Amino acid sequence: MTNYYDSTLFGYQGRVNPDYNKAELRELETEVLTVGLENQKYLMGVSEIQRIKESTLRPVYGYQFVRKPSTNGTAMVAFNTGIQGASAQVPLTWIAFTEEFFTYTTTGFDNVMDHQMIWDNEMSQAQRNLRERLRISLTNNLFTSRTTYNPGGISNATWNGSTNAWQLTDSSQIWSDISSVMRQNKYGYSKYDVFASPQMYTNFQYSVAQGAMNATNLAYQFDKTAVQPGAGGRMDNIWEDIILGNEVPVQGAYTNGVALVLPQNAFAYIPWMPKIYSDGSGNFDDYAGGYGIVDDDMIPGLEYMVHGWRTQIDASANHGFTQDSVIQWQIGIYVCFQTAVISNAGETPIYQFALTA
Repeated sequence: MTNYYDSTLFGYQGRVNPDYNKAELRELETEVLTVGLENQKYLMGVSEIQRIKESTLRPVYGYQFVRKPSTNGTAMVAFNTGIQGASAQVPLTWIAFTEEFFTYTTTGFDNVMDHQMIWDNEMSQAQRNLRERLRISLTNNLFTSRTTYNPGGISNATWNGSTNAWQLTDSSQIWSDISSVMRQNKYGYSKYDVFASPQMYTNFQYSVAQGAMNATNLAYQFDKTAVQPGAGGRMDNIWEDIILGNEVPVQGAYTNGVALVLPQNAFAYIPWMPKIYSDGSGNFDDYAGGYGIVDDDMIPGLEYMVHGWRTQIDASANHGFTQDSVIQWQIGIYVCFQTAVISNAGETPIYQFALTA
C-alpha cells in the first residue's frame, strides 16, 4: 500500500534480505549502455566533451572529414591539378529521460524502513527505470540506424533491401560469414562489437563450444590467431541483447535470430547536464528547491541530475502525519546518441544480419 503502510510498526516485522528481493527488482540487460558510454571518448576529446556541456543556450556541432573520391590518374603530368577534400558538420541533439518520486518526512519514524532506506529504495528504483529506458532507447537507435546501403558484389550473404539486413542461410558458419561481409565492406581494420538476439546468441555459444576435439569444429570463427596482422576483421565482443527482438521488435520473418554488428567505436552516447546541477545550487529543503548530481548505483561513470523541493502537507489520509512535509524528487539525464557519419546516403557502420534457415 502507499506510503509504505504495509511495513508500519503494528507488530513485530522483519525486513526481507535484499538478495531475496532481487526477483522483484530485476531488469532487462544489455551491454549497449556501458559500451555507448565508454565510446564517447572516441567521438571527441574529453576536454571538448566537457566544454559542450557548459551551456544550454548554444547548439552543438561536431566536425569531421568527408571521404574523397579517386581522381583516377594514369600518368604523371607537368601541370597537375586536383580536387580538394571537404569537411562535414554533424549536429548533436539531446533528449531527456526523467523519473519522479516523493518522500514524506515522517514515514520512517514508525516504520520498519527508516527514512534513509526509503529514500535509497526510491532512488534506486528510479535509476533502474532510467537504465531500462536508456537501454531500450539506445538499442532502438542502433537498430533504426542500421545501414540501408548495399555496395553490391558482396559474397556469403544476401542483401534484403526491404528489411535492410544481410541474410545468412548456413547456421554452422554464420559468424565466419558475418566477418567476411564486414571485411568486404572495408571494415577489416577493426574488431567488431555484436549485439545478438537471444536466438542468435545461443548459436554463438554452440559454435564456441565446438572446439578442435569435436567432430565439427566451429570455434575457428573466433580464433584470434587466424586473422590478418593487427587482429582486425574478427569478432571481439559478442553480447546477448535481450532487448533486441523483445522491447525493440525486429522483422517477424527473422525468427531464427538477428544480430547488429558494427566496428568498435562506431557509436556513442554523451550524457549531459546543465552546470546548475554539477554546482549543487540551492537547497532541497527549500520550497524553491535544490540541484545536485547522483551516481548510478550500477554503471560507473553514469550520473543523473537531481532536483528536489519541499512543501508542507497533511499526509494523514495517506498513512502519514497531519503536520507533515514532502519532498518531490526528479532525477534525469540528457543523452545525445551519435553514430559514425558516412557521406553515402543511407550508409552507416551498423549492419543487421539475420539467420533465415
